[in-house]
Amino acid sequence: MLMPVTSEAFSLLHRGTWALALAERQGLCIDVAYCNKTIRRVERRIENTMGELQDSPLFAAGRKVYGRKFNPASNDHLAQILYSDLGYTPSKKTASGKASTDEESLRATGQADIVKLLECRKLEKIKTTYLGNFLKEQIDGVMHPFFNLNRVITFRSSSSSPNFQNIPNRDPEMKLLARQAIIPRPGHLLLCADYSGAEVRIANSYHHDPTMTTYNKDSSKDMHRDMALELFKLKPPQIIKPVRNIAKGKFVFAQFYGDWYKSCAEGMWQDVLNEDYAKLADGTPLLRHMKKVGIGTPEAFENHVKKVERSFWYTRFPVYAQWKEDWWEAYQNKGYFDTYTGFRCQTVMSRNDAVNYPIQGSAFHCLLWSLCRVTEISIRDNWKSRIVGQIHDEMVLDVHPSELELVVRTLHRVMERELVEHYAWITVPMLADVEGSPVDTPWSQKGKLDLSGIL
Repeated sequence: MLMPVTSEAFSLLHRGTWALALAERQGLCIDVAYCNKTIRRVERRIENTMGELQDSPLFAAGRKVYGRKFNPASNDHLAQILYSDLGYTPSKKTASGKASTDEESLRATGQADIVKLLECRKLEKIKTTYLGNFLKEQIDGVMHPFFNLNRVITFRSSSSSPNFQNIPNRDPEMKLLARQAIIPRPGHLLLCADYSGAEVRIANSYHHDPTMTTYNKDSSKDMHRDMALELFKLKPPQIIKPVRNIAKGKFVFAQFYGDWYKSCAEGMWQDVLNEDYAKLADGTPLLRHMKKVGIGTPEAFENHVKKVERSFWYTRFPVYAQWKEDWWEAYQNKGYFDTYTGFRCQTVMSRNDAVNYPIQGSAFHCLLWSLCRVTEISIRDNWKSRIVGQIHDEMVLDVHPSELELVVRTLHRVMERELVEHYAWITVPMLADVEGSPVDTPWSQKGKLDLSGIL
């Protein structure tokens, strides 16, 4: 059971419900003509690719085993064909010991037909889950997704009809095709403001690890870069963003959320094998460098990551590690815990749940408080600009160009200064990242804005 236990938390839920309802009513504009045109184009690509696959070795093997019942969309069918009939070795297994058939594992086979099939799956998702749902939910070119505060156990928000919080961001093609459909009102621009490293900073305010505090207070230091250097035995000049991102997503955050070295090593190894992505500053494939320094096989890399994991918790962040133990023990003794934002989590939780829920929930509450405050200011001052969406640690605004400076200044003041003044338990700076698209351009054009003279 989850519930607010302070009047302030109770008020935040009510103010948040009101502010998000206003965003829902405002809605997001959709380029209907683009959606219809792109769906037709995607359908032709799917049809052509599936036609090519009909005579492929993969489909021939599938029909041999399953006959007319062969279903290329079935992961069970693909596992049987790839790992039993065609003899491919699975790159990883599920928790129950079965060969994994997630996208990463299927791509790791290097089977050309699988790559084409996964491409079709991706296109089908663009067609139905995103563009199709946008058209289904829009009225006169505007869709009004719901933003809910009562459906996620961590007290984060959720979205539905359509799920605005699930629009692609990682896959470049999916991101472009889906976000190209979302546009500002005529003469306006879309602006996005989120908290940089929100959960890391909020976690720091719970555990107070001095090394983490230094990372969060000193902008010249970079935790993800440092871990990439250690994980891949690199020197600072060799690092570029993709390699840093591998360490950030597949090790640092994975460790924070309770993963272990074996799984981290497997995930990073898959990225390392992509030599078009995992390169050093001079263009050398990361894998080639790793072979040179003695960690160029899955086994050697896993043993190395095991050592890095131990150093990560026992040398680099020992106070954070001890806080996890103490927090988990306190939860076991009491059967609940209270977040610093005034909410009580009283339910059956695993160790990872118990140490992650307060961080995720509190980080979102910081965004929600800021969103409520900006909404109140926009109404009080009669802005032409409005908040129109929310994605976890980010709010999306439809902004009139004449108010751009005013909106940006307000966002930074509220998110960086007023929030920390309101929540005195926040012990490290909270930083707001503000990006936007040019006037009358879609969300896909979002990027850094020239804010010189504004901040």
